[in-house]
Amino acid sequence: EYTLHEETAPDGYNTVSDFTFKVGEDNKVELIGATTDGEVEVTEDGTIIVTDSRKTGRFELQKTIKGAITEEERNGALTFEIKTADGRYLDEKGDLHVDKYSISLDKFTHNEETDTYTLVFEEIGIGDYTVTETTKTFEGKEVKVSYKLNEDGTVSGANGKTADGVTVIEGKTTNLAFENDYKTITKVTVSKQDAVGEEIEGAK
Repeated sequence: EYTLHEETAPDGYNTVSDFTFKVGEDNKVELIGATTDGEVEVTEDGTIIVTDSRKTGRFELQKTIKGAITEEERNGALTFEIKTADGRYLDEKGDLHVDKYSISLDKFTHNEETDTYTLVFEEIGIGDYTVTETTKTFEGKEVKVSYKLNEDGTVSGANGKTADGVTVIEGKTTNLAFENDYKTITKVTVSKQDAVGEEIEGAK
């Protein structure tokens, strides 16, 4: 009978504390017991597979939209990419993808009273994430994008579309709030004419 103790686990994972197994006369490995937050199994060929559980935190992404933009424009114009430090992408369910993945606004929960959109990840792996908003432009409109991370200041302007260093901490909630303010661009055309209504050439 043997007891295996795991001292450390990879960053972001819990350790499998202890598990006990024995090897029979037929060289068959039998798992007797385990104290673990993860999983331990023995395959038919006697391989012991240890799966450490991930350390997780809660992440809340919020979007507020102000100004002259329709519901249809909102859903079609705004998407988010949530990228891990190792280059993988998070989907709206919290699963990871190697290929680029965009989350559209219609995957968020819309609060009509406050006109905010919220996407909550109850349990995702701890660590650093980069959140990027992709915003389409509309003719005759300009947009200012800003974000606030955990109430720690606000970044505005074009650079506000990407939030770097969004850290998810074990057992805690990380809040990231984006705000888009759309304004209609008013164009004024000036025409200089003479007394009979003819355009005066060369006028500036």
